[in-house]
Amino acid sequence: MAKKVNSIEVFAPGWPTSFDDNVHHVNVLQWPKKHFYTLTYTICLIPVLVVHLIKERPDVIYARYFNLLFVIALIIRLFRVPLVVEHNADIHIENNIYNRGSLLRAFYMLSERILLKNCSGSIVVADHIVESWEKRFSIDKSKIITIRNGVDTNIYKPGKMLYNKKVLSLDMEKKHIVYVGSFVQYQGLHTLIKAFRIVVQKYPNVSLILVGGTTSQIQGIKDQIQSNGIKNKIKLYEKVDEPTAAKFVNAANICVAPYNKEVALPDRSISFGTPMKGDPLKIYSYMACERPIVATYYREAGYLLEKIGAGVSVPPEKPEALAKALLDLLADESKCREKGKKGREYVSNNATWQVAAKKTVGLLSSIIEKNNK
Repeated sequence: MAKKVNSIEVFAPGWPTSFDDNVHHVNVLQWPKKHFYTLTYTICLIPVLVVHLIKERPDVIYARYFNLLFVIALIIRLFRVPLVVEHNADIHIENNIYNRGSLLRAFYMLSERILLKNCSGSIVVADHIVESWEKRFSIDKSKIITIRNGVDTNIYKPGKMLYNKKVLSLDMEKKHIVYVGSFVQYQGLHTLIKAFRIVVQKYPNVSLILVGGTTSQIQGIKDQIQSNGIKNKIKLYEKVDEPTAAKFVNAANICVAPYNKEVALPDRSISFGTPMKGDPLKIYSYMACERPIVATYYREAGYLLEKIGAGVSVPPEKPEALAKALLDLLADESKCREKGKKGREYVSNNATWQVAAKKTVGLLSSIIEKNNK
């Protein structure tokens, strides 16, 4: 984005100094202690920002949502500078996840209401955030744009399968089903392991690669596969950096995203195309590497893959259905190549950081132009 605008000022605590020439860091003090860092950041930001608003008068201010941002929004409005806010989660859902009390829920709702009323534009990463706002607030949808998370296609790009197998010391003769991501329960790895046991019975020359767990999570998986008699066919790895993650994806014949029922939006019946909580970046990472995918049939996962022809969708927590989808792809390499190419094409046109930056700059430019009239 820095290449598309004249100057960017970043107000952040302890930010790295390796910026482009037209990006400048303004250090904001913060007490890095749980329950206090947001409050101390806000208190320290106010005088720094006010001085900047008086001396520099920026064309627009861009902020990522935090629970005290509404205070900053009211100050910015006094100076008649437009504010654009990025929202990465539905606070209403998070209230339920974290079991927040009634007072805290009311505070977060007030924070959102004030922000939506006093900002010039809102960027959301998923459509369900807007749907949630519509149920709770009176909103101006013309001020809201959905810009999905992007993937770095300089890191996640098609690579030679055999080369990456060799680099990672994987079996060169076997086909590999690969999962990269966290090992938390909603990712559906228990269903995946049950499905893999079915796959192995019909297609013995295959292994399952799971990447991204903590030490305790990996031990839990080991305990599960010990009883299933498939421990020699499953390899487990802790979380790796993105370049290494891309190597694992490129070593795959098939990638998987077997989300369970917990990821569905609350108060929704679970069926083909049901929205899920968030925008799954792993799906884009898989597609960017030109790999076919089997994923649960949520709107942002398997439903999307079916729609663009990049993968196969299955219902959540159904190991038999997941196994069948994996077996069908293992038996058809040409179908795998075709789906991989369609996925890469989709990501290149819709889900890269370059695409996200272009859309963001377009929104900021239109808001600046409107404000200057």
